[in-house]
Amino acid sequence: MDALRQEIIAAQNARIDLLKWKLIIVATLAATGLGLSKSDHAALPNVSLVLCCIPIASAYVDLLCQHLTLRMRVIGKYIRMRTIEDGASPSSVDLILYENFVVSDEPTQAFELESFALYYSSLLVSAAVIAYGVFNLQRDFSLGSLSLSFWPYVVSGAIGLGLTYAVNKMYESRAARLDSVVDTISNGIFTRTAHRGVGSKATHGKG
Repeated sequence: MDALRQEIIAAQNARIDLLKWKLIIVATLAATGLGLSKSDHAALPNVSLVLCCIPIASAYVDLLCQHLTLRMRVIGKYIRMRTIEDGASPSSVDLILYENFVVSDEPTQAFELESFALYYSSLLVSAAVIAYGVFNLQRDFSLGSLSLSFWPYVVSGAIGLGLTYAVNKMYESRAARLDSVVDTISNGIFTRTAHRGVGSKATHGKG
């Protein structure tokens, strides 16, 4: 049991590290694409195309973070079911109470702030890349440079928006499926426990 709790802590720490790396990746790519001097841009005229990597990189980090979140949910619910099935030993009472508290509405909303930042930051950077392409379109109408100064940003930004939305929906779908499976298993455990209790009373009554 302690090993599973430690695994949850390790997954949470890994998720925090991924959030930090997401900020570092976005800042590094943005600084590379926008922060060079004019002389550097003259030597590397298409260096700003590295901005097109930002939406895809953000969606990839989101996918890894949501995977870790699901992993923590699975372990937490497994611990809760095992303690219930084992008859709730005294050392597990606090864990059961905490799990029951967490699955209620209010604590769950408190935990949603990190997921909110994860999801909407990816949408924001994808929209910003699209906006940069639109800005280039307004700045430069020459047909020769339009293909590289507009379409790559719009396409990568749109892909980032789509991937971010798909990752979020994928997570919600799997989380809902997990909750459904856990509820089914928990109901079966409680039913078996109730039947054992009824049988035990009947046996004592006959005695």
